[in-house]
Amino acid sequence: MIETKSVFAAVFDYILAQAYEKDFIRAAHIYMDSTHIKANANKRKSNDVMVTQERKMYQDALDQECDRYSEAQGLSIAKEVENETKRIKQSSVDPQSNHFHKGEHEKQFAYSAQTTCDQHGFILGVHVDAGNHHDSKTFYPAFSKIHDVFGQMIRSVGVDAGYKNPLLHGN
Repeated sequence: MIETKSVFAAVFDYILAQAYEKDFIRAAHIYMDSTHIKANANKRKSNDVMVTQERKMYQDALDQECDRYSEAQGLSIAKEVENETKRIKQSSVDPQSNHFHKGEHEKQFAYSAQTTCDQHGFILGVHVDAGNHHDSKTFYPAFSKIHDVFGQMIRSVGVDAGYKNPLLHGN
């Protein structure tokens, strides 16, 4: 499949390349955070749909490690867990957005924009995902795009507590 970029993405990449050539970008220490963007969708125009919950990014690696430990200890290997399904509200106007609880009472359809910056504040990339996905779930797709471009230069990644998961923090 051939992936094409929008004009905006091509212009962004061109400006980023110029900034990199002029040595403005310092990608040794990058910082990531996300913000919610309200979708152009009426919260009253929605359908209830059943979706399969995705496995966590680190779940396969964790299962393999547990299986190796069980084999080494002579224990039986755990049964494969089937993906669960759940009912969600899906916008009939903008089905890619997700129902997001903003505060205690307000609900809206939204997107989550994961932004990555260097130590000088240059935006290195933006990854947009559904609004109800947790930061720890959207970290890997956003980081992999940045790593593809700046891989060897990255020494550390600064994130807030919303990104905490066992694979990132080791506990």
